[in-house]
Amino acid sequence: MILSHSHQFIFLKTRKTGGTSFEIALSKYAGPEDVVTPIAPADEKIRAALGHGGPRNHLGDAGPAAPGGQHPPGLRFYNHMEAAELRALVPQPVFDGYLKVAITRNPFDYVVSWYYWERARHGPTSPQDFRVWLKYHHLRQPEIEAAYRRRQHTNPGVFASNRLITHVDGRSVVDLMIRYEDFEHDVPAFAARVGLPASLYREFSEISAKGGYRPASATSRAMFEGFPEGRALIEKMFAEDIETHHYALA
Repeated sequence: MILSHSHQFIFLKTRKTGGTSFEIALSKYAGPEDVVTPIAPADEKIRAALGHGGPRNHLGDAGPAAPGGQHPPGLRFYNHMEAAELRALVPQPVFDGYLKVAITRNPFDYVVSWYYWERARHGPTSPQDFRVWLKYHHLRQPEIEAAYRRRQHTNPGVFASNRLITHVDGRSVVDLMIRYEDFEHDVPAFAARVGLPASLYREFSEISAKGGYRPASATSRAMFEGFPEGRALIEKMFAEDIETHHYALA
């Protein structure tokens, strides 16, 4: 998450959407008074190698620790921070007046990406079958989200995660949504809107953080082939994204 006073925008960092690479690219233009939250150690090495500034202004005694103990107590702002939490911490003119930007992704592609990320993360104990995994997570979604609220889980699950980051009281607070499938158009448009250089897209496209989990053959079409129940589930759970951005199983 980045809160830029110098360019008056808030980057709400969704999961499995290329957000870490974009955050690293944005770090280059963060000023001394801006908020830049910590990322994973391997990704901090990428940021440091590029010469971009690291985390700053993210600590505070009043701030909650991130779920699951990922970050130390006293962390005021953190990586995948929920919009509601951020709104409670910053002055209303900042939250309401700054451009709130996030990245969205075709939900069919997003859930496949999440599946392979989870497999890599859990190793031998990870679920081996995509269909079983998807139905299991849908069945347990309320339980997973409740565990996250109790700080017993590091994220609220594949179905709720990005909604909590971009929505407050069931409504999106995002002013500008960058589409994962159209970075080449949307990133320059964002840069122009907030006064960042046109080179931002090139700089972003040269960064590859958190990749390598998913086989090239694991396209969303291949993963949902012969799985109408799964397709219907995605259409139901991500109806807002599908309607707003005209997504379909590609």
